Amino acid sequence: MTPRLTAWQKEIEALGGTPVVLVPVTTTPENTLTIPAAFPGRAVVARLLGDEAFVVQLLRAHALTVTLSEAGQRYSFVLLNQARAADWEGDPEGLLGHELGHLWLQALGYRSPAASAGDPCLATFAGDIVQHILIRDELRRRGIGYDAFWTRLQTAWLAGPPVALPADRCGRLQLLAAWMDAALGYTDAEWPARGRYLQHLRAQYPSLAPYADTLAGKLGDRVLWDRSLYAWALGRVLNVLSSIE
Repeated sequence: MTPRLTAWQKEIEALGGTPVVLVPVTTTPENTLTIPAAFPGRAVVARLLGDEAFVVQLLRAHALTVTLSEAGQRYSFVLLNQARAADWEGDPEGLLGHELGHLWLQALGYRSPAASAGDPCLATFAGDIVQHILIRDELRRRGIGYDAFWTRLQTAWLAGPPVALPADRCGRLQLLAAWMDAALGYTDAEWPARGRYLQHLRAQYPSLAPYADTLAGKLGDRVLWDRSLYAWALGRVLNVLSSIE
């Protein structure tokens, strides 16, 4: 944690009255997930890692944030998927800052949708699409370099072999969330590969293009710091994503 991230972590803890705990999650050669032997709230994380749907999401992500209680104490965890650590090693500030951004919004009262037991991915990616707009604003204001981290990874993905449309719904929602990050978060001047990236998505995944166009039309140029608009945006995004098979 850099000094400015540590300062932000303390700010979040003061706002929410909840300790923020970073937890590296390692995948062993036997495909078992391991966590450190001792840290505040370990029993909560251990139970989470017994939830198959949650584990599937974590293994697809660089990190996930979650806030839960144990024995009357509430904790906010940043779970780091160490299997993908090569993507951020040497410069973790962008990734960690992004995850702190989710916790900061929660502490301010900008809540993510509640996850349903049958479809946790819907809540995750609907929340991401809306919250990432605000998180990007705040990271730029604080001078935290998430943009370079994200665009570097997406440019590398674009340069690789074509990837088929994910067979599962969770994968399709994750792809659409990245599509929205590119469409809503950057200009061509800020990210020179943006035009090629968006063209590739449209050509490679035409079934998702109408949903992307609808979301961009609803969210573009909206000032989502307005709490009523934020709630409206979450509702609209949930409605669009729920229609994706």
